[in-house]
Amino acid sequence: MSTEKLSVWLIEDHANYRDTVAMALQARAEIASLLDFSEAESALKRLKSVPSARPDVILIDLGLPGLSGLQAIPKLKDLLPTVNIVVLTVFDDKPKVFEAIASGASGYLLKSSTPGEIVNAVVQVHQGGSPLTPQVARYVLSAFSEVRIQASATKLTQREQEILSYLADGLIKKQVAQKLDISAHTVDYHVRKIYEKLQVNTLSGAISKAVREGLV
Repeated sequence: MSTEKLSVWLIEDHANYRDTVAMALQARAEIASLLDFSEAESALKRLKSVPSARPDVILIDLGLPGLSGLQAIPKLKDLLPTVNIVVLTVFDDKPKVFEAIASGASGYLLKSSTPGEIVNAVVQVHQGGSPLTPQVARYVLSAFSEVRIQASATKLTQREQEILSYLADGLIKKQVAQKLDISAHTVDYHVRKIYEKLQVNTLSGAISKAVREGLV
């Protein structure tokens, strides 16, 4: 596991739940700093007013007062394109799942997740994974299994589909390499080809575009 220290922001309006998650995050050695906000507007204001305030990972609720989490995600990504955003919410319906992923979220957890699972997701997403609650993973994977990209210019090979499927399931590249008995360098090569074919530059973007273009 990486020893890099992470800066994390938590955007959650329910004080008790926010405090519980914050305590779990602060207890982990990997988390160097934590800021929490009760609304998305405050987090956006800080990003704009303090250029050095650059979190590695943002945990965000969807049902926020004022600007919703779904509305805030693309705004956060506009200001900080490289940030990893993990949705933390009670909503598990498919439209919200796919809208969040399409907007730039790299992970999607339900609030039924344990504090330990949430902290592990923060570390996982920073290492290149895409943490998903099992119910949400089923939505994504069932949709992905129906993907049929028709245009030859964007058609994925069987190996590319295998790799994207494993990544969508939350595995990091090193784990995919072990699963397929290939080198991490080969996985990186295939991921670059996937991004090139689908004209995206993130894993969440690749999954979202494949689902949007290939649903039967």
